[in-house]
Amino acid sequence: MYPFPIVKITFNGQPLSKKEYEERPEIHELYPTKEVFMDRLYLPLLKKAQESNTEQLLEISEHSIKINGVVHNLS
Repeated sequence: MYPFPIVKITFNGQPLSKKEYEERPEIHELYPTKEVFMDRLYLPLLKKAQESNTEQLLEISEHSIKINGVVHNLS
């Protein structure tokens, strides 16, 4: 069963912790806002994971957003 999407957030190829993100305001513009993350990325994947019972992977880096390995644009 896959009740929750897997979320991987990285900076320079390394996992990015919430603490590190908060301590580095200069990188905030490189990532989606909390609202965009929830409304346009996480919640739709959560719904899909629960409806289809399939693993959903969200990868966010300073260079791209990938959903299940496919690059997505937020514009």
